[in-house]
Amino acid sequence: MGISRLCLLLPCLLVAGISKIDLAQAQVSNAPIEQKTQADHTEPNRIQAPAVAEGKEKGSAKNQEHCDNPEANNGPDICAQWVAANAARKSAELAQSSLIWNVLSFFALLFTLLVTAWGSRAAVRAAKAAESSTLNQQKSSELQLRAYLRVVPLALDRVRALTPFEVTNDGQTPASAIETRLNWHWHEPPIDLPADFAFHDKPGWQGKSIASLSAGQSITFTFPAFLDELRAVNEGRRSVFIYGHVDYTDIFGTKRKTLFCYQVTAGDAPERNLLQMLDRHNELT
Repeated sequence: MGISRLCLLLPCLLVAGISKIDLAQAQVSNAPIEQKTQADHTEPNRIQAPAVAEGKEKGSAKNQEHCDNPEANNGPDICAQWVAANAARKSAELAQSSLIWNVLSFFALLFTLLVTAWGSRAAVRAAKAAESSTLNQQKSSELQLRAYLRVVPLALDRVRALTPFEVTNDGQTPASAIETRLNWHWHEPPIDLPADFAFHDKPGWQGKSIASLSAGQSITFTFPAFLDELRAVNEGRRSVFIYGHVDYTDIFGTKRKTLFCYQVTAGDAPERNLLQMLDRHNELT
């Protein structure tokens, strides 16, 4: 915005500067004439008297400028004024030319700066685009190569009172620092969880962990099962939910989490229960 205003004001300043210089030239050019006229009025006798006394031939010479003829009537002072006026005019013309060249040089410099600024902005945009492209390629590479841990529940073991879950690495690279956590939650029917349920880890419940899991491999984690609550589900007296998470670190050093949540339902036999995936708290991150 500042450069645009300056570009609009500069032509006005240039015109004003040239007008002032022309006015000064006019004043300088008129000065000797005015002074000469005053001299003609103040010394009429000195100028005219020699013209009468002298002959016709010398009378014509005395009307000439003193700068051209020393015998001219106007005297050396008028000649000096003309010399000064000519010098002032030449100085004004030189100043005018200098001003014009300075303005043109400024516009050339301004144009160069604008072109440089445009080139710099284009270079910055190109660098940002290259950086964004590199980051996108890196992110795409990570998405293709990183580990993905999937959690699948196995059949509830009511004989041994165990809740088994199988964790599989579906990614292309190993996962490390794997930790699992399982929680049980039950309440009176209806069977749905509250809308604001936080899926928090309950204190005192144990988790399981291993050092690493290679690509394509699986491991089974077992947790205690609550047989009384399972029987209450079959009798319609309880709504039971099993939820938890698996935390791990991929080869790029990013900590990730797999969430899971299942509802315990009645099986096709009094001593059998099923696990049904809920539409919440089941995702890979």
